[in-house]
Amino acid sequence: MKMPWYKIVWSYFNEIVLETSGSDINGELYLSLNKGQFQLCTRNAIYSYGNRYDNFFDTFALLNLDKPEVKNVLILGMGLGSIPYMLENSFQKTFDFTCVEPDEQIIQWAHTYILNDLKSFVEVIQTDADTFVSMTEDTYDMICVDVFTDTVVPDEILHPDFMESLKHLLTPSGFILFNHLAMYEKEKERALSYYECIFKKTFVNATYLKLKSNFMLLSDQGRQLKKASANLFMNGSLL
Repeated sequence: MKMPWYKIVWSYFNEIVLETSGSDINGELYLSLNKGQFQLCTRNAIYSYGNRYDNFFDTFALLNLDKPEVKNVLILGMGLGSIPYMLENSFQKTFDFTCVEPDEQIIQWAHTYILNDLKSFVEVIQTDADTFVSMTEDTYDMICVDVFTDTVVPDEILHPDFMESLKHLLTPSGFILFNHLAMYEKEKERALSYYECIFKKTFVNATYLKLKSNFMLLSDQGRQLKKASANLFMNGSLL
């Protein structure tokens, strides 16, 4: 949905709330225009924020998405569709996206405000990530895991069996990006524990990026990081 220019300008000074809704899955949802971007929030978390969704934007800026080429992308936890939006508009990538999102209200808003204006092919499937992963037989070049209920990653997403199942959905050169909250010390400890005990045992070439308030776990450092970014990494983390 195209916003009037004056609303876009005003949103840089004051956030404009566009819609609110109650959700059985996520509680209260708030959709707003903030600094020129559509933002989807719960009471405590940001689910989507256009190309200002920094955890994935900063990660994509470091990745080589051309060698090997990425064509098919699975997104677990779609939100409004920040990932296909930023890849198309900021990184000039038009992939084929399969987006999994359980919340009907979020899906409706995503189509209205973001997805209908994209050139990329986007298929939206309404179900939870665990159910989809257990049923699909398709494979993907990139899998983005961005599953939260408010500020909590559900237990089933952190289970070792889930990551093993994701591994089988990758093409031979495919890779996984796993967004894990790491704002406070206890969250950082949980993220590091999950990385060391589960993620890195599943993907021996894994690394992680220390972002502003999250860790982005990356299943394959060697083949996907731009050579120009190699000096930013040491001992499996972004300095």
